[in-house]
Amino acid sequence: LIKIENEYCQKHSEDADYVYYKIKGYAPLFFRPRAFNETAFCQVVSETFYQKNWHYFQIKETMVQDGDVVVDCGAAEGLFSFAILPRAKHIYAVEPVPLFVSSMRAIFSGIEKITIRSLALSDKAGQI
Repeated sequence: LIKIENEYCQKHSEDADYVYYKIKGYAPLFFRPRAFNETAFCQVVSETFYQKNWHYFQIKETMVQDGDVVVDCGAAEGLFSFAILPRAKHIYAVEPVPLFVSSMRAIFSGIEKITIRSLALSDKAGQI
């Protein structure tokens, strides 16, 4: 996983809250909350960019096209939304975990074509 992560992103810098990464092919930095395990982040990088990963979304049937409106359900740290941002017309990132919501709000600060919602989706109304 670390080899795959290094192929697609490199650590740029870090501070008390985040580790910043330069993602191959993207100008803005992406940042991972320090509390989000680095090994888990490697897995997410693999799922988002490595085409042979079983969880890779950008296959022919689900490829985000220019101008698409996307709902990223369970957006977690926001890497998938980050990756498709240049192509999407608008992204609705839905995530219930406060740590991830907070970091996505920092990552996407000032970007109007993404709406971050701090909630979970279900077939039943309620709280957990």
